[in-house]
This record gives sequence, C-alpha cells and structure tokens, in this order.
Amino acid sequence: YQKHLFVHIGGSATYADPLLEAVDVRQIYDKFPEKKGGLKELYDKGPQAAFFLVKFWADLNTNIQDEAGAFYGVTS
Repeated sequence: YQKHLFVHIGGSATYADPLLEAVDVRQIYDKFPEKKGGLKELYDKGPQAAFFLVKFWADLNTNIQDEAGAFYGVTS
C-alpha cells in the first residue's frame, strides 16, 4: 500500500476545494531550521508557486528491545 499526499504551500489557505491541499507557509516555518535563512527566506525569494510539501508516514512498529544491537534514530 502506497499513498502520497501533496500540498501546495502558499501565503494563505483558501477554503475552496483545490486539487492540492493548501497550507499557509507560516504554519510550517518553525519546522525548518533557519541556519542560513530557512524556509521563510527561500519562500520569500520565490518562485512561491514552486513550493510543495510531501507528507509521508512510515510504519516503525518494531520491538527494539528484542533485537540485539538494534538502533533507532530519527532526524529531520
């Protein structure tokens, strides 16, 4: 089973029924570090219509304690 959801990142969300889910870019600024300007700077430089967010889920249902030498790590 594979499902990909795409959203359009824009300045403000509308309540119409678009082909892509609209997300206000201000809602996700804090999810991306600003070491060199971050998402806000990239979005402001544009082109703004070129920004898309891919959401995905992974099934990480495993019992780490039962596996010797197992490692579980998450990074952004």
